[in-house]
Amino acid sequence: MKKKIIMLLMCMTVLGAGCGQGSASDDQAMSQVQDTASDETADNAGSDAEDQVTASETAAENIDPKKDNSSTEPAPAEASQADEVIEADDPDDADAAGSDNADTADEDLTKRDLFADFIMGKDSGKVADDFFSEMVMTDPGLKSGEAYTVSELKDLLAKDEMFASVDPSVSYAPLSSHDEFLYVLRLGYKMDYDEFNEYFIYSDHSGELELKFAIDGWSRRSIFINDAGIVFDSGSNGAGSHSSVIYAPDKSFSYKMVSSADEQYYGYSFYDDNDQPIEALNSTIEEAAAGNQAAMDVAYYRERINGKDYFYYLGGASKITQDTVDYIDGIAKKHGFTFDGKAAADEARNAYEKELGIEADVKVEKEAYWKTL
Repeated sequence: MKKKIIMLLMCMTVLGAGCGQGSASDDQAMSQVQDTASDETADNAGSDAEDQVTASETAAENIDPKKDNSSTEPAPAEASQADEVIEADDPDDADAAGSDNADTADEDLTKRDLFADFIMGKDSGKVADDFFSEMVMTDPGLKSGEAYTVSELKDLLAKDEMFASVDPSVSYAPLSSHDEFLYVLRLGYKMDYDEFNEYFIYSDHSGELELKFAIDGWSRRSIFINDAGIVFDSGSNGAGSHSSVIYAPDKSFSYKMVSSADEQYYGYSFYDDNDQPIEALNSTIEEAAAGNQAAMDVAYYRERINGKDYFYYLGGASKITQDTVDYIDGIAKKHGFTFDGKAAADEARNAYEKELGIEADVKVEKEAYWKTL
């Protein structure tokens, strides 16, 4: 059920190749939005999509276990200390080297100091005019043009009863997008029943620290931020209902929704932006599955890209055959519905990524390098 209040939860893997209208593929792949529910049984596939999602397991910290997160590399905060010493390449010739490198070193430190002072509580970050929020668990009431320190962000979140008695952990990660600096601040609220993470992405390319994007996550809504500042939001509404959203900064560092994909299996329904059922599509799914196991196992998708919806379906646990494709397309035609096909969605998504200048960034698998204060 698509009601984006708190429990719109999304699935993350990159959409794979699949079938379009009237075609079948021997290389059918599950789409990016199926994997989140791998630990849930098929017996639940027909359950009510509006069932409340319980917080069943604690979200893990987004720290790459392969990295030494206790690295001695100086954090941005350390770079702003007044007593920091910048050494020349040759200690014996420090005077000469220092004069040549002073301007460059000062410029680099100025860049780092914007976020360093912020994370140390010495300065605030202004909410940008183009601020984009996807915080659904709580609304701290961030207002464009106003500036907040880390402590003030904590205070705003503490107004929510859920967070009022929890002292959050503070971590951050440097990002690199369009050859400029971005930073992400994460406030982690660990509770007995779950862990909630609030993410705030800042840009300093304009000479001041600006809050560009915010999002929250918990055990059933997973947030992955790659090293290039691309945000993957994934989760599950049930055993047969998943969604996935990708957000990315354009060349002016305004965050955009690159793609939003809903996946439904038989037993779940699609709804429009007004929460009204899409009758023609839902009727096609119901009728196709009646007495046909192959059609019952098919996954159906609506993917919104740059303001337009694309509808397609893929094989589920088994490969889809041309006979099944023809069968489903025939029923859809009877209901006055036409599938666009996966290829059309792929083409539109690739074109929008190119427009935003993020073709390479969305393919980056390296996670943001989290450091904990």
